[in-house]
Amino acid sequence: LFFDLGAGRKALEALEDHLHNALVEGRACALLKKLSMNKSVCIALQKLNGSELVLNTMDEYTDDERVQANACSVLKEFASIGTETRFQLINLDAAEKVIRAMKLHPNSSATQENACEVLHKLALCRTYRKRMRELGATDRIVFAMDKFTDFPKVQMGAYCALSRIANPHDGEAHRRLRRFEAKHNVLY
Repeated sequence: LFFDLGAGRKALEALEDHLHNALVEGRACALLKKLSMNKSVCIALQKLNGSELVLNTMDEYTDDERVQANACSVLKEFASIGTETRFQLINLDAAEKVIRAMKLHPNSSATQENACEVLHKLALCRTYRKRMRELGATDRIVFAMDKFTDFPKVQMGAYCALSRIANPHDGEAHRRLRRFEAKHNVLY
């Protein structure tokens, strides 16, 4: 745990100190992706301004598919910590940045999968769902479902996100959810 936390601190320092070095930023995001899977390390990284640093990196390297996919993966883990962290991510415009990543990297299953999972976690904050729809989350999630039909993780992430975010009066979104449930024997 101490080694992981030390490596995580170094990765966060790299994000802060080398914002204009794509190679360093990419490697730091990849390391943070692995380290954030440990809940204790994830919490510690988030408390060290991890959310802000990862989101800054997403802003700096919008065209780098690996950075975007890895950053979304880290944000997914941060959003799993709890309500307070989700609200912090919302206030840092995480949904906007994740949706942007989905738009800019439509052929990246990793970006689509992780982004859908971030949106799903952020949608646990009910008051934010309408804003997410306004940002185009529903369209991006549906796109991911349609594009990656043979990718179970993308499908499940998209289903979970859409089930939380979709407007209750959006008939098309709910038809898609029902088709998914029927196809995959999901109980609703």
